[in-house]
Amino acid sequence: MVNDRILGPILLNNPVRRLIEPKDKVIKRIKPYIKTGMKVLDLGSGPGYYTAELLKLVGHQGQVVAIDPSESSIRELKKLNSDNLIAVKGSATSIQFEDEYFDFVFSNLALCCIADYKSALNEIVRVLKNNSYAYMSITRQFFNAKPGISDEEWDQMLERFKVVKSSSGLIQKWTIVQKTIP
Repeated sequence: MVNDRILGPILLNNPVRRLIEPKDKVIKRIKPYIKTGMKVLDLGSGPGYYTAELLKLVGHQGQVVAIDPSESSIRELKKLNSDNLIAVKGSATSIQFEDEYFDFVFSNLALCCIADYKSALNEIVRVLKNNSYAYMSITRQFFNAKPGISDEEWDQMLERFKVVKSSSGLIQKWTIVQKTIP
């Protein structure tokens, strides 16, 4: 059995990451889709590398729910001291929010760390409001490492949505999708 890969705050929030993956690059991609007052899910948030930026985008009227399986990451998230942040230790495969609760789902490099990523994807579809958007990215799978998502599996995932933007590089793939139910 393959277990989820859980990374702690030291690996996810450090100067090297800031050089390799500047926040502003990803925030620029998602900014047109997040408005003041929205409810945003930061799924696989880690210690909050992007969470503070998401909080700025939704403003004081909005809400960010950050879910991560790491207790140490949740402790770091709580240090943000924001009234509109809910930090939850939990699994992406069982999100404890009602159907169509979120206006936007943000999942950066998390789905590829989840052994049962299909259940996590089902949860994203369930909690995302119809006609709303999600940002998802994964690291490319090398040497069939598990957990991981192959190119074929990625394409199958995207069939569940209307793809708005998508790109891939040597190390990762990302997409902005819209949930549309006919």
